[in-house]
Amino acid sequence: MTDAPTPPPPALSWWWRLPLLTLLAVLAFLPWVPAAVRRVGVRREAEAGDAERLPAVEPRAG
Repeated sequence: MTDAPTPPPPALSWWWRLPLLTLLAVLAFLPWVPAAVRRVGVRREAEAGDAERLPAVEPRAG
């Protein structure tokens, strides 16, 4: 009669979750990247437009 093989450990180590969770996080954020890029571009354009419209501040003579 042969001995039965030893069963695998009941719990897996924590490190196997890291690549899986990283991949899921990247996949979750990918759809938001174009919107974030557009928002940053619009904000920069608005700041540049505000700087052109505001009058220059002249230093006071003390």
